Amino acid sequence: MQTSAKTDLTLKRDLLDTICWLFATNPATKDTFRNVGGFVCLISVLVALEGSTCGVSTCNGVIHSLTVASILGFVESQETIAKLGLVDALFKTMTMALMSHSVNKAFFRHEIGII
Repeated sequence: MQTSAKTDLTLKRDLLDTICWLFATNPATKDTFRNVGGFVCLISVLVALEGSTCGVSTCNGVIHSLTVASILGFVESQETIAKLGLVDALFKTMTMALMSHSVNKAFFRHEIGII
């Protein structure tokens, strides 16, 4: 996922959807996901999306200017909709990787942060 083009949001979402399908069909893939750095990859993609939407003015991560026009522009942008879809797929994948898997929960808590 990290080697795909930054703008290829559809490919990234399709990959995440496939990973979720693998988790559902073969729970052992959750171990492989953890072992190959899947959680770090998800966080990296999420961080790369930070600040990539337009129309919201921020300072040090705090929203300080949000107008009706910027909200409408934010919602109407196809690229923004694709980015929000990717964020949805990221959290769905993370949730499925952690669900009913105590080893992954412990790994995530220790390596990534508190859940």
